[in-house]
Parts: sequence; structure tokens; C-alpha cells
Amino acid sequence: MKATAGSHALLAAGHNVHLDPALNALVTPDSEHNAALRFLTQLAERASAAKTSSAVAEVLTEIAAPVNGLLPLTREVVVRAWIAASALQGPPPARNPNPSHGSGTPRTP
Repeated sequence: MKATAGSHALLAAGHNVHLDPALNALVTPDSEHNAALRFLTQLAERASAAKTSSAVAEVLTEIAAPVNGLLPLTREVVVRAWIAASALQGPPPARNPNPSHGSGTPRTP
């Protein structure tokens, strides 16, 4: 647990950190999804228990850090999902260069 906490503190301070998965207390046999949920719950608890503005800033940094923050990573997931969904739909249908104006007769100038 100390290795995990230390690595997250270093990440929050802006350092690049690689934590061996064997030392990561957040990775458990049940699933990565459950580990992510526990991590988010832990962040919420840390925010609620914060006694200083620095403690609040540390939580917000983990959420919004430009490289390893949860928001930029979430954005990346959404963008990649959108790209994948777009590719599955195929090319957009061809547009009619002379669309109907609703009445079936051309407009006069």
C-alpha cells in the first residue's frame, strides 16, 4: 500500500512514475474495473477528509492532471470509442447536391 500511495503522491507532484504491478495495491485479482471503482471511492474519501487546501489540491490534481489525470484519460477513452464507432458505421451517405425544398417544385428567385 505504501508503494501505491508513494507513486500516486509523486504523480500528483508531476513526476513520471512506473509502479511495478506486483506492488500496486489497487490491482487485485477480482478485476481492473473494481480496482478503478475503489480508486475513485478513495479519491472521494480523501476529498471529504481533506483538512487543508493542499490536500484538496492533491485530489484535484489526480483528477485533472494534464497527462495522467482521470479527466484527460477519460477524454481519450471517449475519443477512441467515437473513432471506433465511426469506423463501424462506414462512410457517410452521399449527399444530394440538389436537395428537395419540401414541395417537390424548384424555387423561383
